[in-house]
Amino acid sequence: MAYRDEELLRLRQKAEAFRKEQTAEETIEKECEQSIYDPVVYIMKIPVEFRERNLLEDQLTMRIPVDFELLPPEIIQKLFLMDNKPQYVYENPYLPLGLAFNLTQVTLSGNKLDVLYPYMISALKKIGPGVHIISEDKRISSDTEVRMIEYTARTLRDTTYNTQFLLNLNGRLLVANLNCPSVYMKRYKPIMQEMVESIQILKPNAGGGHNDG
Repeated sequence: MAYRDEELLRLRQKAEAFRKEQTAEETIEKECEQSIYDPVVYIMKIPVEFRERNLLEDQLTMRIPVDFELLPPEIIQKLFLMDNKPQYVYENPYLPLGLAFNLTQVTLSGNKLDVLYPYMISALKKIGPGVHIISEDKRISSDTEVRMIEYTARTLRDTTYNTQFLLNLNGRLLVANLNCPSVYMKRYKPIMQEMVESIQILKPNAGGGHNDG
């Protein structure tokens, strides 16, 4: 029994040492020099491979982890309590990173996204006192205007760091979100930005590749 206790203590100490290495400033600084376009990128000392994948029934492509899986609808129903739930949520078991898409019924044309954007910001602020907007940005990805909102939000368990992005997806408003625990923000921020910038809009029925939902 004494031997078993010593072995358990050794394993706990080893796990704790690894956790400290994961969040060490030197580790984060070195990893932030990497890109999701590298063959393998290390995230908190965990090797991850990113790949361009067709999403949303072949309406867009985005570079995401190769083992991201689409959650079943019944799980999404339990995870998201609000009425306007995302239809597509991607995760894997070992990264504290989530990707969610809500393809709304709001039609867009002309500069309607610019008109709607202030209302989206206002709605986000009204979610609760736990929302703090860090920055707002506008970018062009594959000739498509993308509005980005960087914010933190308090939940029942912790505080999350979020990159929300809005765009016109074949005439409809797409509201999407990348999130992770805010304590990991420094490492995940550049990853989220690259993921958003990798988006390419596909014309209807022009996918031709593997569809992930």
